[in-house]
Amino acid sequence: MEKSVLEESGMRLNNGFTLIEVLVSTLILFIVIATLSVAFKQYTAYRLKQQKYEMIYISVLSLKDKFANEDLSKIKNVNGEINGLKYRASISIVQSKRNFVYGITPKESGNKGMFLVTLYKIVLKIAGRSYVFYQTQYRKYAF
Repeated sequence: MEKSVLEESGMRLNNGFTLIEVLVSTLILFIVIATLSVAFKQYTAYRLKQQKYEMIYISVLSLKDKFANEDLSKIKNVNGEINGLKYRASISIVQSKRNFVYGITPKESGNKGMFLVTLYKIVLKIAGRSYVFYQTQYRKYAF
């Protein structure tokens, strides 16, 4: 059998890793896995929080549309549940006037129109937060 140049010079061939190399590579692998685990945990927490805010946002917009299609003069307080979230709405009149008309003379001009315009303030409490928005409604004025 032929001897290699390294064996003739008295040096040994290393066919494996030393203990230090194995420990260092294991440590690096552990650090990478730990970092990925923490990052995934934070991502999951932020994703759940984002889903909660999306649900609140959708619910508030849905309730706003609901109130726009109801006669608010007959409602003062509303309690209910939408998308699994409990809500409470308080509705109050801010101002109510007849619509403005332009007449031929200044005496004929003013808030003398045939419609009563009412501005409502709606305070909506849902999921521990308060939202305020305004809604106008028109009704034919009874002379």
